[in-house]
Amino acid sequence: MAEPTGRGRDNVRRSALLFTPFFLAAAALEAYLAVEFAAGPRPGAIVGLVIVGVVTLLLGFESIQSVRDLVAQPVEIEDQISRKWSRTDAIFFQNWYVMVGGKVFRIEKIESDEVEEGDTARVRYYPHTMTVDDFERVRRKGTPAP
Repeated sequence: MAEPTGRGRDNVRRSALLFTPFFLAAAALEAYLAVEFAAGPRPGAIVGLVIVGVVTLLLGFESIQSVRDLVAQPVEIEDQISRKWSRTDAIFFQNWYVMVGGKVFRIEKIESDEVEEGDTARVRYYPHTMTVDDFERVRRKGTPAP
């Protein structure tokens, strides 16, 4: 496999920079709401606590996984592509996915066009966010292993 492209590291860094400030702000808001609630419960305060709490948990999960990958080394897997598909996310964005070794990876369209189900692929990725650093088809379906 070629040297790391750095695209995975850049994506992990971008995720950490995006989610961490929002997580910290949501956690601060949750703490403020909890203190206000403890001082004197008001109607509707529980709803605010629950909604902000759920958002804080979701942002915290993404933030922590991204930060963990900033210090992690990429992991490599080589296995058969058992499934390949695409879907539109957030109404506008088309994304391409493959399942390799029971793990789901989002890949680029050009990489998706080069592989089929049954091909063998090698994927270098960050283990906590499953962010792909490098993706390569090793063998076509039906070609014997060397």
